[in-house]
Amino acid sequence: MQNAFAKTEAIIDHLLHDISLAFGVPCSFFDRTGRTLGCCGLESRSNFCRFIHFYDTEQICRQSYLQSFKETEGSREPLIYFCPFGLVNVTFPLLYPGKEPFFVTTGPLLYTPADDQLITNVMALNYSLRPRAKEVRQLLGEITVKEESKVTSMTSVIQNALKGMTHQLTMGKQTTKDGYTDAAESLRLWLKANPDQEEDAAFARLKENALAGEEIGDLCGEELAEVFLTFSAFIFADAPIKTVLHRACRYLEFLMELAKNSGMHPSYFFHDDEIDVDAMIAAASKERLGRELSRINYVFIRQYLQCHELRNRDMIFRAMHYIRSHYNNISLGDVAAVVHLNPTYFSNCFKKATGQSYSSYLNKIRIEESKKLLLAGDSLAQIAQQVGFSDQSYFTNVFKKIEGVSPKRWINAREKMEVPF
Repeated sequence: MQNAFAKTEAIIDHLLHDISLAFGVPCSFFDRTGRTLGCCGLESRSNFCRFIHFYDTEQICRQSYLQSFKETEGSREPLIYFCPFGLVNVTFPLLYPGKEPFFVTTGPLLYTPADDQLITNVMALNYSLRPRAKEVRQLLGEITVKEESKVTSMTSVIQNALKGMTHQLTMGKQTTKDGYTDAAESLRLWLKANPDQEEDAAFARLKENALAGEEIGDLCGEELAEVFLTFSAFIFADAPIKTVLHRACRYLEFLMELAKNSGMHPSYFFHDDEIDVDAMIAAASKERLGRELSRINYVFIRQYLQCHELRNRDMIFRAMHYIRSHYNNISLGDVAAVVHLNPTYFSNCFKKATGQSYSSYLNKIRIEESKKLLLAGDSLAQIAQQVGFSDQSYFTNVFKKIEGVSPKRWINAREKMEVPF
């Protein structure tokens, strides 16, 4: 790793310096284990990140970085994502033959200035931060704010620059197949050589009933393990080793399909460091195969649930950002479509993640915006229409429910400095 980095250090550091100056964002350079190889710009990481990392005993920030590395390595495309604390980051893969992959990150950024809801979300993730709300607010205020469209444009420019650098480093050599491609090919060969129609019904039930649709993310680790163990019992039912091995291969193929359908590139799970497909296929006894399959189940459950948790947080922050940008003309269906979920399931996820309903959050955003218009002197009827309420009476009732006073009393108290803004 050190030799590979030594050969590219000057080129990458120079590029990171240019990116940081051009876009005003910090940049970092990692290997696939999360070890920092280089940093540039704005003291490399924000003060907020350093503050959070000090209290992040569960290393959820590190987990989100590692997940982004694996996803970009699999897709070979940059990933714009929300970190667990609601800040925007971008990860770019640097992949070229004969060398370990590297990853460039830019961020953190914010699409909109930090508000009370973001601060609440940050403190909800770590109880030790609750007495430090003032510091959290101050440090979030230092984060660079860029509109979503500008972040997208920035990502495109940086991606092109990195592609040019990668071309320079590879000198036109072809990239090699990844571990997932090799694993999938091994499975396809086994399934082709060992056709067995008798198990189709059992695997169909597994797909349709046990792990179908979005609900898998609602299962805890113990419940998911029970599902896998139940099906593993079928795999090892009275049968010769060849039949058992064929069932195990079909089961592993199903796990690959499940990972892919869940939006996670299968290489996140299926590489030699985690799941060794060849070792499973080479098992000469049911006992050895049982040990390999138990390990596969353990690795898959651990990685799947970790990925699902991080993806859920990213999904919730994307939904919140969309709500803040479209609060005056929006529906639950609109927001659910943005994060590719059906409205009922999204509504349940949102309530579970934030502790409040979609409609409650939307109303809070609308009331926040209405305060600015009240201070500007707009009429209640105008404000109600501009922030998305159906009529003035409904707006007044919601305002009073959230703020404890009517809009008129709030503005009067505000002018007398009796209430905070």
